[in-house]
Amino acid sequence: MTLIREQVLRPLAMDSSLPEEIREEANRLWWLTYDKSFRLGENTLCISGGNEGELYGRRIGIDNSAGLCYAAGRSNNQDALLFSAIEDEELTVVADGLGGHLNGEKAAKIAVEMIGHVFRNPKMFSLSDFSFLESFKIANESICFDYELIQQRLDKKFRTNGSPGANEFPGATAVAALWKRPTLSIASIGDSRAYLFKNKGKFSVLAPDEGGLFATLSCIAGCSKGSEISKEDFQTGFGEAGGLAIYDELEKGGFIEGGRVKISLWKRGMDLIFARELQMGYGRQAIQKGDIFWQVMKRGVPPKFPISGKLAESYYRFSELFLLSNTVFNYLGNSPFKGIFTYSFRPVKGDILLLASDGLNALPFEELRSVIDKLKDEPPEDIAGGLYDAIRELKDNTTIAVSKF
Repeated sequence: MTLIREQVLRPLAMDSSLPEEIREEANRLWWLTYDKSFRLGENTLCISGGNEGELYGRRIGIDNSAGLCYAAGRSNNQDALLFSAIEDEELTVVADGLGGHLNGEKAAKIAVEMIGHVFRNPKMFSLSDFSFLESFKIANESICFDYELIQQRLDKKFRTNGSPGANEFPGATAVAALWKRPTLSIASIGDSRAYLFKNKGKFSVLAPDEGGLFATLSCIAGCSKGSEISKEDFQTGFGEAGGLAIYDELEKGGFIEGGRVKISLWKRGMDLIFARELQMGYGRQAIQKGDIFWQVMKRGVPPKFPISGKLAESYYRFSELFLLSNTVFNYLGNSPFKGIFTYSFRPVKGDILLLASDGLNALPFEELRSVIDKLKDEPPEDIAGGLYDAIRELKDNTTIAVSKF
């Protein structure tokens, strides 16, 4: 059944040259067999589908990793976590369903399961070897074409006699790590996090946050035509809905002049947004205008990742500050697929990798560093437990995967 599903039904569903009714029927059959045909397989652990709990990689031979999904008292946890191992390769995936969007917990579940599925069965998808880019593409397609989610959107559309709004389309952010000795590869989409504490205490942010004003910086750098950026540039960079959302926030912050974003107004607009954020109570991260990343923001030029040291620490603090920090413009379930960020390096003994959903950033950086410094010589499950103790009073569901090298 699995071979029929993946090698017959899926190609039929994706073949744009076929009549629409044939594609729809193939798509329907493909997803009706999803839960029956799909198996995580041996040496794979997963928490998903609205559940919470802990995972210990040592149970499947991944002795250096442990993780947890924490619902923060919410009735529905939209995060998901997966560990999987094949011979000397180890995969970790963290996914976070988009808040306010339809059925985020299922989007996160599909994300981790499909990336794990491709990892374990690349030939089933006509791949000679596992690829982060291809696996994220397949996860993206799987969320976009999920039969049950499509039906929910259509039902809501017909009930309201209107078109589905942006928040009715499910999606998930994701970050993953592949440990293929001696190389560790990172892939991310959206605002899920990848942090590295070096054995000598140096802190690094390995992947960018693709949401909020961080994304605005990239838009300014990538879409600028001379010294001005139009509303259409933002829509080109982020899509129609996302581009308009950013443009509206910039207009409120004082960046807009004559219907166009003026780069010369960037510093003044930053001051206005900063004051507005502090007034609304975003003060846990102890942000100051003198912070290094504040100066980066005012220049309007995004940093190149990974970033380390004081810049990375300042970036961490700013990640929960801005009004648009919970607005993500690149995620799984987005059409068209906009790509992923990847980075590879060779970790050394004592390095500690944290993959996390964005809920972790409600924890002040000084508290995060304190937990890591205190437990850096302990096994990964103790580090994960220490982080759980630190975050359990927070209001956002949080998923963390710890790998110690």
